[in-house]
Amino acid sequence: MRGRQGESLPFSCSASALLQPFGSSMLRTLLQSANRISEISGVVAALTVAPLILALCYEVISRYAFGAPTAWAYELSYFLTGTILMLGISYALKHKQHVNVDLLRNLIPGRWNALIDLLGYVLLIAAAIPFTYRVGVYALNSYWSGETSGSSAWNPVIWPFRTIWVIGLALFCLQLIAEIIRSADIVFFGDRGGGNP
Repeated sequence: MRGRQGESLPFSCSASALLQPFGSSMLRTLLQSANRISEISGVVAALTVAPLILALCYEVISRYAFGAPTAWAYELSYFLTGTILMLGISYALKHKQHVNVDLLRNLIPGRWNALIDLLGYVLLIAAAIPFTYRVGVYALNSYWSGETSGSSAWNPVIWPFRTIWVIGLALFCLQLIAEIIRSADIVFFGDRGGGNP
């Protein structure tokens, strides 16, 4: 099988058998939905920075100007930081902002890059799905037991934060599926110049 620029791939396969049962419009809808959800998740993560900054500023002023530190700012700040991280990972994946070795990517043709991405995404989702499940069980157990943080005088229940972990990881898995489909499309059919659906 030869690529658009003539690069050969290590196999010959008709991807239409793999992708056509779903229908191209269904795949396009799935990709667009995953992209939209990741965009919304990224916006929510970005908006969460504002309350984080406000909480930290309030704590600094309260502690150093009035000598009255809060009981809640420390834990709230790491809850909000975790929220930003967990809701931002699918957005970062969509925009290819995760750590990457560009030197190698620039030396090999596009379909080979897509093949490397595809293999990496498949390995990643093989780990991400069971991890998401375990974190979900962890969050559910926190809810049923009424577990609290135990890290400060505030001592809030921890399940809402862990639920955000689950949501963020589930969105990450959804975006991984979209990236697997996108990379498989490039590997099997070449870059058709349509950009990200």
